[in-house]
Amino acid sequence: MTQQLEFVDDLMLDASEISITFWEVAGLASTAFPDLGPKGAQEFAEDVIRDLLARGWLEILSQTAEDFEAAPLRPEPVDSTRIPGALQDEMQWSREKIGESLTRYFIHATSRGRQELQASLRERGLYRDGPGAKPTS
Repeated sequence: MTQQLEFVDDLMLDASEISITFWEVAGLASTAFPDLGPKGAQEFAEDVIRDLLARGWLEILSQTAEDFEAAPLRPEPVDSTRIPGALQDEMQWSREKIGESLTRYFIHATSRGRQELQASLRERGLYRDGPGAKPTS
């Protein structure tokens, strides 16, 4: 298994459970691929997000500033026409600058993404249904 595939698997498993900000994805990429440097890690993370969006595995969610302190966060789906602008917003990719943004964007796995990831992991012998799991058809 390639390191890139392992990164995507781990990201999708995380995104199946929680919503992840763009800067957190870039941070994960920086940790997984330290030779890329900060800008390279951001570009890699953006490419991975774009690829997973194109596959229908991810959705982009947003939350406005007045809701940041709400517990728990309740980000809403982003209209597809706003996604390119969200991905190009440099504040979204910076842990230091995200606090200045009036909107925060997140990735979250879609049900299709979760199902196809599980199928892929199963095919590669990396996933096994737990006790009492319902068979997939």
